[in-house]
Amino acid sequence: MLFFFDTDDGEHRVADSSGTELPNETEAVEEAVSLLRDLSHAGVAPGAARAFAVRVRGPGGEDLYAATLQLRIERLG
Repeated sequence: MLFFFDTDDGEHRVADSSGTELPNETEAVEEAVSLLRDLSHAGVAPGAARAFAVRVRGPGGEDLYAATLQLRIERLG
């Protein structure tokens, strides 16, 4: 099944136009989580927050899932 993964790193949105062939929706969700992990490596300055998102679309372009991650760096003490 063909899935599309649109990403947003808080600064840039990228719409997936080529898609990725995966066996099922479970694998698509796992891929979305993996993409969030990769996006979060962009970094966040201390005292700041940044939101990351991946939207999973099906072969007809329909929205299937949204995965989000809010990353905040706070100084303690």
